[in-house]
Amino acid sequence: MARNIFVKAYDEGPDFTGEVWPTDAVYPDFFNADAVKWWQENLETLYGTLKFDGLWQDMNEASNFCNGPCYTEQLAESPQKHKLPYTPTGRDLETKSIALDAWHNTSDPATVVTELDAHSLFGTMQVMASNSWFANKGKRAMIIGRSAYAGYGKFASRWLGDNFSSYEYLGYSVTGVMMHNIIGIPLVGADICGFGGDSWAELCARWYTVGAFYPFSRNHNALGSVPQEPYVWNNASYLYPTYKTSEFIRLQMRTKLALIPYYYSEIRHASNHGGAFFKPVFFEFPKDQDAYKNLTHNVMLGKQLKVSFQSTENETKEWTDYYFPEGDWCPIFNTSVGCITGPANVSLPSRIYQSHVHLISGGIVPLMTDLVEKDNHNVSNTHGIQQLPIDLHIHPKYDAVINGGNCNASGRFLNDDGEVADPEGNENIYKLDFYSLCDPGTKSMEMTLAINQTATNTTVDPTSND
Repeated sequence: MARNIFVKAYDEGPDFTGEVWPTDAVYPDFFNADAVKWWQENLETLYGTLKFDGLWQDMNEASNFCNGPCYTEQLAESPQKHKLPYTPTGRDLETKSIALDAWHNTSDPATVVTELDAHSLFGTMQVMASNSWFANKGKRAMIIGRSAYAGYGKFASRWLGDNFSSYEYLGYSVTGVMMHNIIGIPLVGADICGFGGDSWAELCARWYTVGAFYPFSRNHNALGSVPQEPYVWNNASYLYPTYKTSEFIRLQMRTKLALIPYYYSEIRHASNHGGAFFKPVFFEFPKDQDAYKNLTHNVMLGKQLKVSFQSTENETKEWTDYYFPEGDWCPIFNTSVGCITGPANVSLPSRIYQSHVHLISGGIVPLMTDLVEKDNHNVSNTHGIQQLPIDLHIHPKYDAVINGGNCNASGRFLNDDGEVADPEGNENIYKLDFYSLCDPGTKSMEMTLAINQTATNTTVDPTSND
């Protein structure tokens, strides 16, 4: 308290006191440079006690269990909320929030900033302070927060906040993740199985089938709800009694691990060059009117992969119509469905454990499909993935007019140690180009695969078998 670093109840007033889980709470004023220093000092103390690689920063709207001031002596003489010419949504803006009259200490005494002005900035300023601490330690920041403002994606990632255990909210999650990718926060996901309310085995299985494709995948639920960890569902599925629901969930977790090389490469590329990763199909096919339909079932993952999954219907829905735009689309994991030539609406099986990943012609993607198809591995994190070889899935595009009867494909693979803060010179960037003679009238062909490594601070040979 002596450092005078917390949000004030009003100008020159006492520290604003709200209520959160430990009861009375005060709030760091991130407009105050000394508050940022205090925050980072505490992170350093925590790190000295328990080493950590990331932070989950919740309740940073900032939340308050009171509606404005908890104590009458902190009420403003003339509250701002009664002077507003317009109140968005008509809801009391102090509901579960810091009072609008709370005062922030800026470096300029002539600049007055109240909570009315600054409320939406709290979460972003908090993660900026945390991000800076990681940078000062030479560590890559891994921060998941809840409240965000414009520019937040430069400093941290998000999840979608409290949701509910229902198929309705499972569907909402897909467009929610899309929206965040559009506004520059690609690493985002929803609480798998739902947060509020009691989940059940079949909903959880279908949610894992969808959630495996979130950039950020996490099971999380509320205190008081029934447990929903994967091992809880270790009984036979009532729909498919020869399988345990936990086996379906394990399949989806392995699928996520298999996707990480591609996810990392594409999201890393987007962070440098802009664009969305988990996005609506119409982002890649804007002139195709049918690409604007059924957004919750059809998702583009970068430019190369399309995933199709059932995300709004209950567990009895076993077939779903999916849309494939122009191009030749070949399956990656569930190859029994065969390749599809678009544009086409295709009905595919959509049991609670089924999704369909297709690679468009002209693409090369790095994956680790052995993690899905084989049991002789013990990989549970990205470090384990680094020890295994990468599969390159190549789907050449034939164009007799433009390419003179040749088949071509391209892609990329970005790789580093997962911890370095500055990737410049510390990552391997492989530009993948496939070329072959591709005359449909003959079986003979030639192929070249060009791989370029641009890292400068490594001696690794990209063509080595090690």
